[in-house]
Amino acid sequence: MTSHKRVQHTDTSDNQIQCSPPKVSTSMSMETVDIGQTLTLNCSYMIYDPNSILHVKWEKNSTSGDLSYIDTSDTSKYGGSVATNPSLTIMNININDLGGYWCEVKNSDGIGKSPYITVQLPQGGSFITQAETTTATSIHGSTSTVTEKGTTSTIEKGTTSTVTEKVTTMTDKGEEMCPCNCDYKAKLDYWATQNVTNYTFEELKIILKPELDKLEKELRVDKQNLSAVIRKLTSAHDKRPSARHLGSFGIVFLIVLCLLIFASDLISIKQHIITIKRIWNIKVKR
Repeated sequence: MTSHKRVQHTDTSDNQIQCSPPKVSTSMSMETVDIGQTLTLNCSYMIYDPNSILHVKWEKNSTSGDLSYIDTSDTSKYGGSVATNPSLTIMNININDLGGYWCEVKNSDGIGKSPYITVQLPQGGSFITQAETTTATSIHGSTSTVTEKGTTSTIEKGTTSTVTEKVTTMTDKGEEMCPCNCDYKAKLDYWATQNVTNYTFEELKIILKPELDKLEKELRVDKQNLSAVIRKLTSAHDKRPSARHLGSFGIVFLIVLCLLIFASDLISIKQHIITIKRIWNIKVKR
């Protein structure tokens, strides 16, 4: 009876192990590599049953903090990462391969992940990128060539410093550039030879008087053309109903006032005619 119980307990334990996510492990924690090297990141899982594994993936945390899955379809760069060989092989390592990695194994019961593996360059290590050349031609025919000799990055105490060396060369086809104003150039040459600290303020005013008068003439404006003056002489259009009513009332008031004055003259027009005739007859008799 006792032996039967032990067998039953063992079967139950095996069922519990088989009905659980894979237990993923690795023997690595931090790997130091050189540029161009090939590195294999170790990964294993329990219970080893490739037929029950749905997928094996490697996730990467780049040095900039971006999370992404490794695209193992690029066989020229990566190898492994399959159920029968879960380890990841990275070939021809470059600066973009640095960062953190972990293995992800999935079966029908869930996902298991390995501990974090850090891939870094040795302290003081460096790498050089391929040089790039950019050429630009100006409208006057001169050619400017900017050559980026290479970018050297140094890893030291967990920090990355980048130095880019560039060389700029100018070649001129001999075509004439923008013409120089001789008068302006002469003034520049004159003042370049003068020590203005030897002059007093009054002497400088006398020396610069022709230029000051010229500037004053160029900067003088007609006040009648200023917008402030023009606005004073122009009635601004007002669309408010109250403004329209007030304007209409003013027009009606002026018309009524003129009619009253004209009506008062009409009442006494007969008397005016008699007075005019009397004055006219007196002048005729004389």
